[in-house]
Amino acid sequence: MKVSYVAVAGVLLGAALGAGTTWSRFGNPPLSPLPSTSTGAITAQVAQGESPKVSIDQRVPDFGPIERATEVRHAFHFQNIGQGTLALKPGGTTCSKCTIAEVDKPELAPGESAKVTVAYLAGEQIVFRQLAWVTTNDPDERRVELTVTGQVSTRFEVIPSPLVLSRVSANETRRADIKIFAFFSDSVEVASHEFIEAETAPYFEAKFQPIPAAQVVDHKAKSGCLVELTLKPGLPLGPFRQTIRLHLRMGDAEETSTADVLISGTIDSDISIAGAGWNSDAGRLTIGNVKSAEGATRQVLVLVRGANRHDVTIKPSKVDPEWLKVVVGEPSDLSSGAVTQIPLTIEIPPNAPQVNHLGSEQGKFAEIVLDTTHPDVKQIRMFLKFVTVP
Repeated sequence: MKVSYVAVAGVLLGAALGAGTTWSRFGNPPLSPLPSTSTGAITAQVAQGESPKVSIDQRVPDFGPIERATEVRHAFHFQNIGQGTLALKPGGTTCSKCTIAEVDKPELAPGESAKVTVAYLAGEQIVFRQLAWVTTNDPDERRVELTVTGQVSTRFEVIPSPLVLSRVSANETRRADIKIFAFFSDSVEVASHEFIEAETAPYFEAKFQPIPAAQVVDHKAKSGCLVELTLKPGLPLGPFRQTIRLHLRMGDAEETSTADVLISGTIDSDISIAGAGWNSDAGRLTIGNVKSAEGATRQVLVLVRGANRHDVTIKPSKVDPEWLKVVVGEPSDLSSGAVTQIPLTIEIPPNAPQVNHLGSEQGKFAEIVLDTTHPDVKQIRMFLKFVTVP
């Protein structure tokens, strides 16, 4: 009897090993029904030779640019190319903003088709790739994965914003382009515009024309408008700020969208200033805290370029406060020979009054104005930032 038990056990063990060898040589083991409690898969009795088979037109559609907070939908076309009835059931998704909106037919006879619609609500994610799935009774594909991709965008984009025009010569006419790309409209134009800073507005002008189609396509937009901005000569030396407000019309819409573009830069010339503590964009020299009893001295260089550099002289015409000492040194050429430098020494004398010139409500900046003999630059204005303390 013991021998018989051993023999039977050997037969059973051999069968198990044979099955394992077969799976390892020829593929995966037979697919077991997926439990509906964990995967939502559909189980069905399928007669031999009558299995359904699912076919989908595309599995990874690209929505392209989508406006933020907008819902978009895509209908995937399912078809049963098998012999048995195909059952479809909505599954899950990889994000809360992506849902299977509807399955218009839960069962498909051989040859029939259905639409499975996936909806996506565009949020803050700039580039998205999300997954939704449908469970079926196709023995070869129990879970059909559907991927939606795209880019979340605004209705339009302004490039560049802000616009920076650095080192503009006092006598220079500077031109720059601003491009507006619309992603959801076949046309965009500037209905009207204005320059916000009234004092400097006369020095700016703008013209508009469509952007060539090739550039629009390269930017993955539907339409575009070019703003040709011109800065005319005449602004005073130093930093400037202006804002152009563009009222944009998209397609046939009556309402317009507003885009504000900050324009900033520095008006430069043949004459400039360099030195420790000097901020050319602000036109300001920072000295800091100064002990009144000790005083302080700073030196900067007035740099003169151009054909008139050897003939230019400078002298202080305004010093505020008056007890500041300003001394103009002897000019000399730099090693390159193309620039003449004139030393300018500024002294807060010992025992100076205790004052606040930090540019706040408690005290404005100190100021020095230099007159020059340059034909184009008649004056140079310098602000000083300091406070004298006990």
